[in-house]
Amino acid sequence: MNISRKQFLKNAVLLSTGSALLKHNLFAGTPTPGDTFSCTLSKNMDLRSNYPGIGDDIQMIEGNGIAYGKSTDLYKDENFPDDCQPINSSTCDGSDDLINYNGIAVKSYRYNLRYYVYYSNIDYTTCELPAFIVAHPGGFSDCSYLNNNSNDPIRILCIEMAKRGYVCFSIEYRRGRIKKSGFITVQQMLSYYRACQDFRGAVRSIITKQRTGSTTYKIDENQIFVGGISAGSFAALNAAYINQSMMEDILPGITNAMGSLDIDLYTGGASISNPPTIKGVMNCWGNFYIPLVGFSDIPGYFLSKGITYFPPAICFQGLKDKVAFPHTQPGIFPPFGSSFRTDNCLTNNLGIPSYTLPLPPPNGDPNLYACGAEIVFNILRDSRINIACEIYEDSSMAHGINDADDDFSFQNTAQPAPDVYTYIAQRTATYFQAVRLGGALLLGHNFFLDCANARHAAQVSSDTCGLLKTTPF
Repeated sequence: MNISRKQFLKNAVLLSTGSALLKHNLFAGTPTPGDTFSCTLSKNMDLRSNYPGIGDDIQMIEGNGIAYGKSTDLYKDENFPDDCQPINSSTCDGSDDLINYNGIAVKSYRYNLRYYVYYSNIDYTTCELPAFIVAHPGGFSDCSYLNNNSNDPIRILCIEMAKRGYVCFSIEYRRGRIKKSGFITVQQMLSYYRACQDFRGAVRSIITKQRTGSTTYKIDENQIFVGGISAGSFAALNAAYINQSMMEDILPGITNAMGSLDIDLYTGGASISNPPTIKGVMNCWGNFYIPLVGFSDIPGYFLSKGITYFPPAICFQGLKDKVAFPHTQPGIFPPFGSSFRTDNCLTNNLGIPSYTLPLPPPNGDPNLYACGAEIVFNILRDSRINIACEIYEDSSMAHGINDADDDFSFQNTAQPAPDVYTYIAQRTATYFQAVRLGGALLLGHNFFLDCANARHAAQVSSDTCGLLKTTPF
């Protein structure tokens, strides 16, 4: 669908603006009498623009959510019953027990891979809405879990995106990280790999459930968007851009040890290909990994691995982030003899009992690089790829929204975190709308760095806020 730039910008403004009259009615409500929902109109603007009673009436499938994992003994991770960051661990968790952490019962994964759904209370007989599939943060630690409390950032994002016409899915995934200062441990890499398997499995399962016609909502499986926060964004970026050959470059032999990224552990099976179904990505301070061999020309490395489909991306990042770095950060695997090199908590049906990381290169080079939002931008703006991308970078922000200064210049500090997550949802919905309307490249490649603007004097060349920046590098 082609539209004029004027109409595109008008639609984007309609989508991103809020209303002081909106109420927050999550679990119940009835559409305004006389309103007739138009699926065609919903493709052009925020649901609330023409249907305020509908767009703000958000339903939720709650309780234990919807299970998407098959009943199998192959789900395993590291079990930390006493401490989520032990010096070492050899316990493999494949049960559905409850781990008590600071008084919170954290469930395991054998029968507990699940997702919550947020969706507008409309008549879906003639309409399918785009899907937004998103994963929670937590550093792949067993201490993290799908929270779903009222101030949980993923819940806020889902509610706000649902108001703007998306069926939103908040997914759980396996974790099991063990940390070792100065190194990337085998448990850390395998927890990342498990989460990537689960995210891709959730995408396939959501599509499969839609095809059975058993849902109270409808999604357009050709309009699926993904995203995440921190660790959840690692998994979302993997689903959108990374293939099995790249993972084998990072972790040789991982396919035999853990199964493929698209392993058949989920109700969605393994026959639905992920990348063509993903139309856009929201990255909130996440990274992806590339091997040393790909570092000299990162866009070229992706192309050399047969990646030909690149969804547009919108990224949010703190310039001072030292957890998921905005540019690149080298990572080194533990040396020979380290107990952090081998793990026995595998997911495979080949009888392979363990996986061992490669040794660090002998010349002191890293094993891999973690790549952040600026590298996503660099890949997508490369002339060989040329896919739209936006970055919002906060110059004072570290990892995540932690105080009133972490606002991307939104500058509403009454409730900094909830307000900023609402702002992120507004920007994301606007950007995804451009993708859906076929106008993403009208936005091009844009980098927004927060800068104070006192509006009282001309900017000078020594002031970085006065310079038009087209790249973060």
